[in-house]
Amino acid sequence: MCTNMRALELKTEGFTVKSTMKNSVVVGPPAAGAFRERPAKPTVFRKFYERGDFPIALEHDTKGNRIAWKNGIFSHCHSHLPVIFLIVFLIVFIIIICSSIILES
Repeated sequence: MCTNMRALELKTEGFTVKSTMKNSVVVGPPAAGAFRERPAKPTVFRKFYERGDFPIALEHDTKGNRIAWKNGIFSHCHSHLPVIFLIVFLIVFIIIICSSIILES
């Protein structure tokens, strides 16, 4: 008798008219694959890191992995210092000019 009942069962999708029928069985949705392992795509960060362009490296320690600077953090600031002073000078100059224009009007 159970084999006849299974033969009469109608497999349908949910939220249809057929799913409300007496001998219907609603089939669940297909697997979305949210937990399926996906291969990592090569990124620009990975390419630059493996090539050694970043001034950081992983330091393997007994306490865990840490980020270690290859050079000192401020070892290259002497090359950027004139640019920083120029930007600060221009900002101060623009503020002085704008404030004098506002005071005149």
